[in-house]
Amino acid sequence: MIKPVWGALSDSVYLFGYKRKSYLVIMALICWITMLSFGVTVPPWIAGFFILFVMNISLSFMNCIAEAVLVETAQDVSRQENISEQEKIKAASKGVSTFFGAKYTGRVLGAICLILFLDESRRRQYLLGASFIPLVVFVISFLLPEVRKRSDTKRLVNRPGIELQDIDR
Repeated sequence: MIKPVWGALSDSVYLFGYKRKSYLVIMALICWITMLSFGVTVPPWIAGFFILFVMNISLSFMNCIAEAVLVETAQDVSRQENISEQEKIKAASKGVSTFFGAKYTGRVLGAICLILFLDESRRRQYLLGASFIPLVVFVISFLLPEVRKRSDTKRLVNRPGIELQDIDR
């Protein structure tokens, strides 16, 4: 229900000149900090609820960004003219399979590890260790191939009945 809002926000509001990369960096950092806080301390239940809420918002946003990148990649492949239609479908299917395979493998491994760390002290060790997964996403997000939008660039606008003209943004 909230994912369309995240998608619209990241598509329309550029942070630091990037459409998706900056959001992924920020949300991965927030997710890392919130997971780390559960591994380091046992917060009171109200603070714990708030931290868990913020962590889930960041996870949802990162998932939305990953899905958007997946769609964008599939669209880029479908625009290529030198590839057969079957190759385009194959490339898109591979991306979707990789995304969902990684997503559900992570969920299963996380559930197995959580079962192994059922007592309180080991559960905190698990959360402390698991907090480094968003840190890895944070580092990898810098490698996301995205062209930075510069605010000082000019764009060409074609208005009906008017020649193409330069407009400052």
